[in-house]
Formats: sequence, C-alpha cells, structure tokens
Amino acid sequence: MTPRVSKLAAFIATVAFLMLGVWCQGQPRFLTREASLRNVVSGPFVFTTDLAANDVEDISAELLALERRITAELKLPRLAVPVRVYPFQTKARYLSYLQQHFPALHRSASGRRAIFLLRDGAPHIFVHNSADLRGDIRHEFTHALLNTSVRGLPLWLDEGLAEFYGAPDGSGYQAAHANLVRSRIRQGGTMGLARLESLTDHQQMGKLEYATAWSWAHFLLRGPAEVRNVVPAYLTTLRSDSPGEQIQTRVFQCVQNPYQSWRSHLDKLTSPSSTALPDS
Repeated sequence: MTPRVSKLAAFIATVAFLMLGVWCQGQPRFLTREASLRNVVSGPFVFTTDLAANDVEDISAELLALERRITAELKLPRLAVPVRVYPFQTKARYLSYLQQHFPALHRSASGRRAIFLLRDGAPHIFVHNSADLRGDIRHEFTHALLNTSVRGLPLWLDEGLAEFYGAPDGSGYQAAHANLVRSRIRQGGTMGLARLESLTDHQQMGKLEYATAWSWAHFLLRGPAEVRNVVPAYLTTLRSDSPGEQIQTRVFQCVQNPYQSWRSHLDKLTSPSSTALPDS
C-alpha cells in the first residue's frame, strides 16, 4: 500500500469513527454509557437499569405474562412496539437519569415513584426501587399497553385499569381502594360514572378518584356477567375511531340499577380470593 493510500485509509477510518460517536450521542434512549447502567433486551422489553440480572429477568417474565393476560381479557392486539423500561435501584439515580435525558419529566418525577411516557409512539416506563416496585411497574406497563393500542382512552378508565392490573395476584383487588370507597359510601357519598367521565386532567385525580376509578374497573371486569364485555367492546370501538356511547350509557343498557349492582359488588370484596377470575 502506498503512503498516499495509507493516509487516505487512515483519514476515512477517523471520519467514520467520529461520525459513529456523533450518532451515539444523538441516541441517548438506546445507548447508555453511564457507569453501572446497562441495556438488556428481553422479549419485547428493552431495559436500561442498574438492577441485578435476575431481577430484570423476573420483571420481564412477569410483564410478558401480564401482557398476554390483558390482551386476552380486553381483546386487544399483542404488543407491536418495544417497551423501554428504566428501573433504578435508588430514587436519586432515577431522578438523575431523568434530569440528564428527559428533563421535562424531572419536576413531576420528584413526587412520584414511577412515570409512563409515550413519545413518538414509543412507550417508556421510569421507576425506582421501593416496597411496591413490581406493582408500580405493572401499573405503568398497563398504561403503556393500553395507550399504544387505543386512542382517546378516558382518563378514569386508563387509571382504573392500571390500578386493577397493578394488583399482584390476578384478582385486581386493591384493599386500600376498596376500604376508601366503602368509607365514602358509609358517609353517604358516592362518585358515579358521570363524575368520573368528566375528569380530563390528572390534577383532578386524588386518592378518592383513583379508588373509585379502580372500583368501577373491578366491577366491570369481575362483576356480574352482563357487564363483563362493556370494557372490551368499548375499547374495540375506540380502536375503530368510533367510540359511540360512553361507558355510563353502555352500563345502563346492561344493568337495570348499575349503582346498586356496583355497591353490591363492593360489599362482596373482602379479600382477593372473594372474586373468581373470569373464564378464559
């Protein structure tokens, strides 16, 4: 090789290396060079994490099983896009990563254990380790699956289903929510579907709103047989861009006194084992 050709080859190699470096810096969501963070691809999930390898494997297996269950029960298509999952050992690491890579989320993340973000059609889940890490991931993953499959999902139904599928045992039972709604009923107050369907902003969602949204989601998925197809049928119409009647109207078409039926369903919920899973 002549010296001129050798110099030209070296120049091309240097330019290629620099271009690769620029490309890498422009793709922070897919390439991570931070100390102790690594990318792990597992099925339809791409993890950026500092958790132990066996923990990541367990989370991936649990989410894949949940994906199969949700799509079967709600008659939704299987995942069509990868889900980016960012589980961190500490809140400090979680906030630091968001500050560096997703600064618009940093402020809201400071008061939350987990966040779901849908950006350019790609679902992202950010979460830090806590006593309910798995529940937080199940909740946010439900958002990811629903919002990549359905457009125009009402806020209350999105949160109610996320709370339902966030339960660990498949029953959808959330004791704290059940107790709060029962307490509200004993005080002579209720929150019906009309009120839930009027909510359009997360700032309107307090503990009672989350609990009530969960209670109606549980009623519609685990209540009397005549209401169990309301949510899957509604989601099907949303996917066809023709939502038609709201959930409230659909429930009244199925049950003569839905509020009494809903309250009776709540009275039966004393433990996760009190409600059988629907036939698969």
